[in-house]
Amino acid sequence: MNRFVTILLFTVLLFTMYLVVNSKIAGGHASIFGYQIKTVLSVQWSRTFKRVRLYLLKQEEI
Repeated sequence: MNRFVTILLFTVLLFTMYLVVNSKIAGGHASIFGYQIKTVLSVQWSRTFKRVRLYLLKQEEI
């Protein structure tokens, strides 16, 4: 069971890395199932979001 979980997590990690690298090569933003991966590095947004954390954002059309 422990080996299965390790293999599953490693597969998810490789898949995520592939998506990020592929989107960066194409010149776009990294996205998974319609959600964009963002990090907050600016002090201006630190009141709303904690800094240096990953957030998934879904863009909705108005």
